[in-house]
Amino acid sequence: VAIVNARLYAETRANASELGLLFAASQEMGASRAPQPVLEALARYLTEGLLATSAYIIEVDLEQSSIAILAEYWAAGARATERVTARGAFPLADYPHAEQSARDQTVVQFRKEDAHGSSSEYVFFANYGVQAELIVPVLARGQTLGLAAIWDSSAPRVFTPADIRLAQTLARHAAGVIDNARLFSALEDEKRRLELLYGLSQSLTGSLNLGHVAGRAL
Repeated sequence: VAIVNARLYAETRANASELGLLFAASQEMGASRAPQPVLEALARYLTEGLLATSAYIIEVDLEQSSIAILAEYWAAGARATERVTARGAFPLADYPHAEQSARDQTVVQFRKEDAHGSSSEYVFFANYGVQAELIVPVLARGQTLGLAAIWDSSAPRVFTPADIRLAQTLARHAAGVIDNARLFSALEDEKRRLELLYGLSQSLTGSLNLGHVAGRAL
């Protein structure tokens, strides 16, 4: 009985800690409408909530088969070699574990001792000192918008079901942010296109010799 009670107490404390973190995350993210600070906060909560050393919010374009890091966070325990900012688009096929997570919409984790990684993924371990990685798909309306990647350079750990559940919950927040950011970008592009068309029409109208046009019409 004592063992059962101790286990229940530990589970209750863990659940309370998880709920507290999710509440704090929702409060902080709700306070900002700008996507970048929200994504950076999500990366921080992923790192802290899973007791990892870093986390990355990644945008995925399955049509172009590319990925791009949108935000990252490094904990105090992250190694200096791990604190690398990579911007720009990268081929998704170079990272088979990420591609599997994105295309199959499934959670993937792998460790340093796993021998089935690509040469690009091997860089994580050889150059950055990563020991384990957890990849969670960021989904919206049945589509993969991105990935949440959590690194741990302290030990080749196995992420628990509770870790995965927390990461998936936070990833749902990222989905809304990425989706809204894409919609906002599309609206901005359409706005610029309409402004350009309006400017061209005004220029053409102003350049017409209306008297000449009227004379020819008569």
